[in-house]
Amino acid sequence: MVTNKFLWGPIARGLYIGLIWGMMLIGTIMPDHLFWYIPMMLFLGFGLRPFLERSGLYDLFFHFREIFETWRWKKFTAMRHREIRQKQRDAKYRNRRVKDPKLPKNW
Repeated sequence: MVTNKFLWGPIARGLYIGLIWGMMLIGTIMPDHLFWYIPMMLFLGFGLRPFLERSGLYDLFFHFREIFETWRWKKFTAMRHREIRQKQRDAKYRNRRVKDPKLPKNW
């Protein structure tokens, strides 16, 4: 069974359906433009996904998207690690019953 690497999202599907309905409008207003519009719609409908999968452009795009997401979340991840370390350190000292020797007397 052959599976696709990706599926079109709702925005891309909606745009394609809108372009299909727009074909009737173009056919009535500018029928000479149907000469290039129909092959373009056939390519978008049947040929774009296989082209992206076989040429490796989708894998390249996915790779750069992963790099961008990693870069974008790097600062947030570092901040979250720092918060977790601080909470662990605070919990260690909060549950302590012996006075810290670094504190002054009668504290």
